[in-house]
Amino acid sequence: MTCSSCKQIVTNVKKRCSCGRIPAKRADVFLAKLNHLMHDEEWVGPVVVIQNNTGNLHSPTVQIIASSTPDSHPLFVKELTGYSAESQFKLSMDVSKIMTIDKQARLLEPLGKLSKHMMSQLEDKLKELIY
Repeated sequence: MTCSSCKQIVTNVKKRCSCGRIPAKRADVFLAKLNHLMHDEEWVGPVVVIQNNTGNLHSPTVQIIASSTPDSHPLFVKELTGYSAESQFKLSMDVSKIMTIDKQARLLEPLGKLSKHMMSQLEDKLKELIY
């Protein structure tokens, strides 16, 4: 994977590039700081990158969908299964919480990735919301 700021090849996507940025690709799951975007207090939770890879390569920001919270409407919540090198994990994403965040300041660490099938299910849920 190529770093979005310094264009170096990053061999281990679990780590930051030597310039300090985290490489992000579509369908990647990250732990992110979303304080002051969703709540007044400090809030850290999983997010899924939905921006295309060309945008991820050239932009300092990334478009994400945030995880659901107890006050999320059930109509907008989608249950997904992600995977990492070690295991699978369950995610509950709220498709009404689409936001743009700064990669360097808000993305903390990669958790894993969604399969193509899971990503298409998330896209279908987004289409339901739009149409």
